[in-house]
Amino acid sequence: RLGFTIPMSSDSARNIGHVPQAASSQNTLMELVEHELKRCLDHAAEGIHWVAPDGTILWANQTELDLLGYSADEYIGRHIAAFHVDQQVIDDILGRLTRGETIQQYEARLRHKDGSVRIVRINSNVLWRDGEFLVLFQERTLYSHYAVRVASDGSRVGSPKRLPQDSPDFGA
Repeated sequence: RLGFTIPMSSDSARNIGHVPQAASSQNTLMELVEHELKRCLDHAAEGIHWVAPDGTILWANQTELDLLGYSADEYIGRHIAAFHVDQQVIDDILGRLTRGETIQQYEARLRHKDGSVRIVRINSNVLWRDGEFLVLFQERTLYSHYAVRVASDGSRVGSPKRLPQDSPDFGA
């Protein structure tokens, strides 16, 4: 289970796709929709996560976890800013989203568990209900990553590696 209820009306649930006649009760219908939606998101080709209004990561798909090298236990429950290299970038993103803007193709640098940097393009918006920020939806596409090494003086040195989407390393 997702750990929270997907805010969806029963009319919306019926419009998602074919729902078997056996799913007659509202609870059964919503459980079926939640299960299928989660399955779809879990297997998405893009990294996807949901973030609470306070910045806490509520859920992430396996693609997102693989992109940054973390297990679900290491990633979910932490603040989203912990994975951004540039604090001003995540502050700008969260500020825009809080003001109701939609983010499209916003480039950001994320820190992989191994210390390397992943450059991603972020598409994001917020699900609002009655003017209340419920959850932030964010999708990330890997654009490139930096192989980071430590120079003799202790500084970090990186070299960009552009990855086409059809590369076997794309998303790795």
